[in-house]
Amino acid sequence: MILFYQGKVFKVLLSKSADKDLKKLSKKAISSDQKKKDLANLVLLMKKYADDGEIINTEKVKYEDDGFWAFKAYQTRAYFWISRKHSNSIIISNLSEKKKNRLCKEDREKMKRVRTSVED
Repeated sequence: MILFYQGKVFKVLLSKSADKDLKKLSKKAISSDQKKKDLANLVLLMKKYADDGEIINTEKVKYEDDGFWAFKAYQTRAYFWISRKHSNSIIISNLSEKKKNRLCKEDREKMKRVRTSVED
């Protein structure tokens, strides 16, 4: 686990998978102003939630399934859950670019695998 941000209420931890995804998205953002904005907005959402501890904008932070949530910035998503094992921590399992509003099967399975490996 990688400490991404220490907020007033929560720590934001990245799984190894999320760290890889973030690096890929950062490379793509070099050539696209929209992707730069998306990534910057995603980071702001994570920091705001970690500092405030509450969801204010349900359009930008969405409950997905089975205890998983997503920070949303245009087509970019950061999937997370609130950890039981790591106190006061939200763990980002993976990041992806979405074309549809629905959670795809691959992302759901990846989130579950990461949560199982972290929480067990």
